[in-house]
Amino acid sequence: MLIWNAETVAARKRVPLHLVDATDGKTPEIGEAGLQPQMSVEFGPWTNTTGTLVHVGNGYYYVELTDVERANLGTHAVRYKSAATAEFQTVFQVVAYNPCSAADLGLTALSVLTGNLTQPTGPPGATPTPVQLWAWQLLLIRNLLKVDGSYILVHNDAGIEVARFPISDNGTIFTRTKVQSPP
Repeated sequence: MLIWNAETVAARKRVPLHLVDATDGKTPEIGEAGLQPQMSVEFGPWTNTTGTLVHVGNGYYYVELTDVERANLGTHAVRYKSAATAEFQTVFQVVAYNPCSAADLGLTALSVLTGNLTQPTGPPGATPTPVQLWAWQLLLIRNLLKVDGSYILVHNDAGIEVARFPISDNGTIFTRTKVQSPP
């Protein structure tokens, strides 16, 4: 389970718990609402959560985490045990991105990445950054390569052919010769 540390929607700040009878380990326990679960942050000591259990029905509960309880990124756990219930523990991740965002897949830095693209003037160097590689790939896609009969054609942003490479393929050997000017 992933919980965004900056989440504002109450339903997405909730950690679910399924509580069952301590004796048989399967009968749902329904009398635990308002009681106190505990939380471990990054495998630290168990401490009481700020919120208490809310019963949804048939032994299912949740505890809603506060901003402070979601402040530390990483692996956390919630547990609950009472005289009536078997021990319940669950592990979840607090993350720095919104996993529920449909617009950018939860990767809130995508706008930063696309905003920093500069027009490449040639192939990337020996150790390009991911942004340089992406910019080069966009340039190659934009300056579309087409195969037309016996030529590879290169077009500029306006769709005008700027270069052509004669090619041949006899079924065994593929050959591309030096660039020719466009017709």
